Amino acid sequence: FRILSKLKIISKLPRGIAKLLLNLIITFDEIFWRLRIFLFTLFLPKTNKFKKAMIELKNNGVSVIPNFYSIEETSNIKNECIKELDKLPFDKLDTNDYIPNLDLDSGLRVEKLKGSIKLKGLQKINNYLYKVTHNIKCKLITFVYQLTTNKPFLIYNVVHDGSFNHPSVPEACGTEMIAGQAHIDLSIHQLRCAIALEDIEKDNGPTVCYKKSMHLKEIKQNHLNMALEKFNFEPESGGGHNITKDKLKFLEAKADKTYVTCKKGDLLLLDLKSVHLATSLKSGQRHILWYYY
Repeated sequence: FRILSKLKIISKLPRGIAKLLLNLIITFDEIFWRLRIFLFTLFLPKTNKFKKAMIELKNNGVSVIPNFYSIEETSNIKNECIKELDKLPFDKLDTNDYIPNLDLDSGLRVEKLKGSIKLKGLQKINNYLYKVTHNIKCKLITFVYQLTTNKPFLIYNVVHDGSFNHPSVPEACGTEMIAGQAHIDLSIHQLRCAIALEDIEKDNGPTVCYKKSMHLKEIKQNHLNMALEKFNFEPESGGGHNITKDKLKFLEAKADKTYVTCKKGDLLLLDLKSVHLATSLKSGQRHILWYYY
């Protein structure tokens, strides 16, 4: 993805040539991605949880590795996240209006919607959470999947129904969620990971993913359109980042819509070419630490 971002010369090419080149890059990424997963899983036993996760990702675009972190370590991670909540300037957050991006002197960025808050960049300001990003198992997974050894950008997200008594986000959430519209995030294969800091069941707002959606011809058009838009070309019909209503109806009818539930300490793995969205929280709380690469 970073290599693609640096190919600024594409934006200066004729649209037809740029489209052809972007299609070739997407195809090459697909072939090389499949080869890496094949080689990684070739000699692992069938019961290996990393092999299972990689195969599920390749086929479905989403997977969960159970018990990735111990209960004790997961509790420590959550406690560190809440410590950072405690340091926020509550007077600047005392509003029911959507706050898309509040930059703090610490280097942290805050996004807030009623009953939901995100702390962005925790690895910069919290030593314990910084060390979490050194997890060798995560590094192995991301190296195989997307050829990166970069440490993740950490985002803590909490959503609640009024039961989370904290001055940074005292009110209960509504039906609108941050990232609540069905969408894709990238044109090439890249992971987003998340630690479930508490159990995530259907009632407390799990991520929804449409299995195998990244392999559908209809969604591959979105992949190309996102790439075209990245280099300032007019996209073709059918949508880009956001999924159109017609395509969403198609996915509802043809794809396996799954609510990605997790237990405390599980690691969610999501391919950003897959169609996904955040669902509304009906009751309880949802605490997640996201890894962005």
